[in-house]
Amino acid sequence: MKRLSIYWLFLITIRIMFSSCSNAAEPLTGNNEFIQDKKILIVYLSRTKNTKAVAEIIQNKVGGDLIELELENSLS
Repeated sequence: MKRLSIYWLFLITIRIMFSSCSNAAEPLTGNNEFIQDKKILIVYLSRTKNTKAVAEIIQNKVGGDLIELELENSLS
């Protein structure tokens, strides 16, 4: 009985994984509108430049304006 319960739990988990991944291929908006019709702003904060690289990749894929946040150091 325990083996049967584990089997069903495994099947349900696999089913949920596949059903949640099926939405990834759909457009970002519900009415078949594409991102090019929208104004896009990409804001990032990067201390090691890794986030900057990812933000630039996103900008290359979807377009838009890229803005870097800068920390203000205050000497208290």
